[in-house]
Amino acid sequence: YKSPGEAPEVFLKGAGFRAVYLFVYGTLKRGCVNHWLLQGAEYVGEAYAPGFTLYVDLIPYAVRAPGCMVEGEVYEVGEEVVERVDQLEFPAGYARARTRVVLKDGRRLAAWIYIHPEARSRICLAERYQC
Repeated sequence: YKSPGEAPEVFLKGAGFRAVYLFVYGTLKRGCVNHWLLQGAEYVGEAYAPGFTLYVDLIPYAVRAPGCMVEGEVYEVGEEVVERVDQLEFPAGYARARTRVVLKDGRRLAAWIYIHPEARSRICLAERYQC
């Protein structure tokens, strides 16, 4: 999945890499149903991802577009964690992309984010997903 003007690092299945940070905003957050997939990851802090809009249509998904801010959490992860999360996200139609996130203390980090190729709804329903 790539669209004109999109950041060059968007990956689907099978792309080899060594990830350092992962930004999560939905069911992977602390206290949510899929957080167990982050076992072995180190929590870094709360953050937001500029340039994305969060939609909630049964499940939360971010789209690369201006609009509502997407708030979430950042984790330092190894490849094994990302591989587990890929197995959840890729079958649901998400792609993994590199972006810059801003931590609550103002630091900016390059991180992976799982995004959906397009909005299935016209309305941004939330900035922060609540489990």
